[in-house]
Amino acid sequence: MKRLPDILIIIAALLILTASALVAQQEKGSITGQVTDHATKMVLQGVNVIIVGTTQGASTDAEGRFEIADVTVGTYRVKFSYIGYQPFVATDVIVRTGHAHQVNAELMEEAVDI
Repeated sequence: MKRLPDILIIIAALLILTASALVAQQEKGSITGQVTDHATKMVLQGVNVIIVGTTQGASTDAEGRFEIADVTVGTYRVKFSYIGYQPFVATDVIVRTGHAHQVNAELMEEAVDI
């Protein structure tokens, strides 16, 4: 008879762990957007986009678009960098549960020293 309470404790612990994991997964959002040249408004392909202070990032595709998925809910700074252009940092990027925060950037050309 002593085994039944032990089994119930194990089942309860597993249920709590499963519920915690599901809640943690739901507290994610994403950051999306498009990057263009400030002067020409042409899209920029291959721009590095990183969330400052994390290892999360992406690069823009052929249409200048990017998506950083599975971002923990919070407020971030997002840095855009591309050779030949001045880096740009978007501040106060707020990620909410289940939502995609849109961040568009226009980069300005910069002379490159060789």
